[in-house]
Amino acid sequence: MNNLIFIDESGNTEPGYKDKSQPWIVFASHSFAEESCKQSILSTFKNNQSNEIKYSNLGREKRISTCLYMLENLKKSRSGEIITYILYKPLFLFNSFLTLFHDAALEKFDPNFNTGDPQFIYSRHHFLWFNFLALGGQNFLEDLISNYNELILQKDKGAYSQLLSTLERLKNRSNEIDAILKWHEENDFDIFKNTFEGERKYDEPSWIDTTLPSVKDLCSRWSHLFNGKSFDIIHDDSWVLSKRVHILESIAGAPEKSPEPIKSETDCSYWLIPDVLPITSFSFCNSHDCYGLQIADVIAGLVKDFVPEIQSTSSLKKATGTNLKNFQRLEHIIGRNGYIHMIPDQALADINDLSYLSKNNIEFIF
Repeated sequence: MNNLIFIDESGNTEPGYKDKSQPWIVFASHSFAEESCKQSILSTFKNNQSNEIKYSNLGREKRISTCLYMLENLKKSRSGEIITYILYKPLFLFNSFLTLFHDAALEKFDPNFNTGDPQFIYSRHHFLWFNFLALGGQNFLEDLISNYNELILQKDKGAYSQLLSTLERLKNRSNEIDAILKWHEENDFDIFKNTFEGERKYDEPSWIDTTLPSVKDLCSRWSHLFNGKSFDIIHDDSWVLSKRVHILESIAGAPEKSPEPIKSETDCSYWLIPDVLPITSFSFCNSHDCYGLQIADVIAGLVKDFVPEIQSTSSLKKATGTNLKNFQRLEHIIGRNGYIHMIPDQALADINDLSYLSKNNIEFIF
């Protein structure tokens, strides 16, 4: 019998960054059995009149403590693991921009440049995030991300020109920007159009889709946890993911042919995804009919509530009393290895950039 994984998310799953009030999205997955999830929910919410528990519908005052209590008992008495993915959308889009434009420019002008270096792949978007913030400020970085988002959505020369105009603001101040601009001087918009449009006409714009890459990352981590043994996935109904589920199906393969993900030496939460994963089936279900998905929803909601505590050690110092105690309970439930994240990492920033940002009170999270 295959292992079974339940996945749900908290936050706006639309491609790109349209809703600026929701810069964070959390994906939660677990391997607790459906019957165990049912018993935990029914014993915790004995007076619930509906057949479904949704974290967002629970009263804010007691939902954290109640749900932590439920998960503590579930993990204590049942066999199962939890893996979550915490994604800061602006950084994801910034990384996508660098992958499409920056890396191609460096490959063109630097013969020693190697985009296949796993440490480079992990570190460069963190390093340049802080560097561009120090050089151009929040307005520049926000405009860059917004322009790139519109370019992928609109796929027209107007949006392309606007992106280049924004990059021009740092011309002759950043070698990275200068390389990108030089690369674009030698190419025409039409060369990039097919790349922007994706491989299939009915695909969502893949360059700004956060859902599919995050689910693939979760699958990669589960593959490692199960030592390459096959597993099934049940995901909450998702119109975004259902349009591109053929991609997940295309990477499903026999366990013996599924390589383990490569762990980064820089960050234990970062993994390079293999081309084949031992996924036996990937299906969708309405959470109303699935207690496992309701537990996944609770985990995602809890983690999203504690994003300020998760994103940096400086935020942890501000957490006191009940808030800090509850966060520590959540960490104990999930475990440090249960977090995958894409958040600007100060440890990978240039010390001079960090000093400038700190001195001028420039926040690295919008």
